[in-house]
Amino acid sequence: MKRIPLGCLTLEMKFLSVILPCLLLFSFCNVQAQSKIEWSAEYELQASDFKAPAPNTGTQQTIFPSTFIEYQFANYQVMFGNSNKVISCSFQPLSSWLDEGPATEMLLKYAQANFDLSELSARKLRKKFYENRMTLNAAKAEMYYSEVSEEMTALISRYAKETDFGNIQEKQDEWEVYIQELLAEYADFCKSCKPPKRKKKKK
Repeated sequence: MKRIPLGCLTLEMKFLSVILPCLLLFSFCNVQAQSKIEWSAEYELQASDFKAPAPNTGTQQTIFPSTFIEYQFANYQVMFGNSNKVISCSFQPLSSWLDEGPATEMLLKYAQANFDLSELSARKLRKKFYENRMTLNAAKAEMYYSEVSEEMTALISRYAKETDFGNIQEKQDEWEVYIQELLAEYADFCKSCKPPKRKKKKK
């Protein structure tokens, strides 16, 4: 397992490698032991989704949305199956907390935007897996994962800075539109979608 803290966001990798006919799954029990909410365009995070106790700072409301990207790697599945399905983006209720109060609605929008950015990163990773599926191996999969993680860290930091963690409403609105545009750009790489077939070159 590889866990990369990103401020209010966490990436988690579930790694599968092929050894003869067997799949070795590392830290599977730890991940499965916690409930999770997979990203969906039809669902938005609710206050009730945050199950961890919030620390009482006594000064302001705070929120910690924990999301993770996980992939299951098997050569045959990536090469010949739908490679989109091997990568998931989920929210972890049991390790996420929300200090409810007057700013709850604003904080939930901030958390949802972070979740959407995590899904964007999952789509970028699915695209990399798909475009390199014939030469993909465990080492390359981890390399692509690291590349996407670094890019996401920078984008989330920029989002947090420009919106002041969702406090600047005008900037928050702009980012929500921008994030949806980015998701649409990678629409072919949602988990339930089938990657586009490559066009055959004309002779």
